Amino acid sequence: MSRGWIALRLWLVCIFVATPSIPAWGVSGKSDPKKHAEARLIADAAMEHLRVQGRMPGLQAAVAVGGEVVWAYFADAAELHDPQDTPTSYRIASISKSLTGMVLAMLAAEGVLSLDAPIGELCDELPEHVRAITPRQLASHTSGIRHYRGSESRLNHRFVDLNSALAIFVNDPLVHTPGARYTYSTYGYTLLGVVMERAAGMPFHELLNSRLFIPLGLTSTDVEGPNARTARLVPAFSYDRRGNPVRAAPTDHTYKIPGGGMVSTARDLVRFGAVLAAPGGRYAEALRLMTEIVPLTEGGRTSYGLGIQVGRRPSGSVRLGHSGSQPGATSRLLIDVDRHAAAAMLANIDRAPFNDHEVGFLIDVFTGRHLDNLPEVPADIFDFTGGWRLVLSGAQNPPVELHLNADKATLHIDDEVIPLTIVLNAGGRLAAIGFSDRLVAVDLGTSGEQVHGHASIRGHGPVSVSRLHAPQAIESPEALQASPPIGRD
Repeated sequence: MSRGWIALRLWLVCIFVATPSIPAWGVSGKSDPKKHAEARLIADAAMEHLRVQGRMPGLQAAVAVGGEVVWAYFADAAELHDPQDTPTSYRIASISKSLTGMVLAMLAAEGVLSLDAPIGELCDELPEHVRAITPRQLASHTSGIRHYRGSESRLNHRFVDLNSALAIFVNDPLVHTPGARYTYSTYGYTLLGVVMERAAGMPFHELLNSRLFIPLGLTSTDVEGPNARTARLVPAFSYDRRGNPVRAAPTDHTYKIPGGGMVSTARDLVRFGAVLAAPGGRYAEALRLMTEIVPLTEGGRTSYGLGIQVGRRPSGSVRLGHSGSQPGATSRLLIDVDRHAAAAMLANIDRAPFNDHEVGFLIDVFTGRHLDNLPEVPADIFDFTGGWRLVLSGAQNPPVELHLNADKATLHIDDEVIPLTIVLNAGGRLAAIGFSDRLVAVDLGTSGEQVHGHASIRGHGPVSVSRLHAPQAIESPEALQASPPIGRD
């Protein structure tokens, strides 16, 4: 038995001793602490590699499965926080819309407001051309309210309340007839916040606190500005022309609290996501309303409910999610309803090099069904050494080659050779991490002589795996580099 495998087993033993009880693996009902420990190892390595190679000052990530947070990652540049403190909050940008959409759905489920009643019934001082718009149209980006113009996404003016922020846009012409088309609009959410305040009879921040933040235990989630409770916001960064992080120009988001002015942590966001992943719970009616898609009056449908994207993977599983980007922030939230899982990633820099592919990779690391039949004996029963052909399903990407020799691995994509760090190669499971503009990650498992898994390679999803040549076909690391690229033999 190799020293590396002995060290890994000792590391896993330490994890088992130090980690409190965890929920069942995936949704199968089988508890498997070994898989959880391996998943944490892979997820930690992937996020740290991504943070360093992507030059992100700060990065948070978390995964919840079966209603419980099973893993969280938090790393910042040393000057950003006291290491003894609890994680400080990051701007979540447009994921704010998902939190607003959930509260809107709650109000509708309770009969506090009607999703399809004209907003002029609650706000009779509004201009005539917007009075017939409905809350559902505002929340689903079909109202015709315009989005930002010019530098409006970078405003640095403190507004005393949402009502005062309406002056930016409410008198402007609609970009289309309400309900006719999908036109993304953060300003539509500012108007929606005013409507919700009128219906509930309380300020928007109090509505969030009473209906969502406090009941769900989202202790690090808050609004920006003078109405914030306790959340401490990390500094915001942008990339300069050389790709180095520099402090971002100051911005004030009090003009768009409902659509882009909230702060949170990855851990809090997956707690929220866990609620969306359990449609049969106490919020069943609100979740039904939140994910309902109404046809457009000019024909066609959107994939956007009340503050949430609603989609399906090629396998048919339901996925919900939202992304966010603003000066000093990049955010992603993804919910796999069928697996009762949620994952989130937050960076305190705009244009951070991650998207739904990386978040989906985290979900599959902790819930991947390719791990269900791994051998029980943690020995060298399967040798991944050699060359492998990987085909990512559901994507237009070309096949890639994975070459493994001893403790070195490379991934060949077209003419590019990407070095990989082997995170795990034991017990019938192989995980390797690299970087090429964004995260490159492979997580494979075996069932008998079959190899299957998932990967994040210019996309994310299951991969079909076939052996190119036997282990003895590669004798040295130099031979790896000399291996002919795909399609050129």
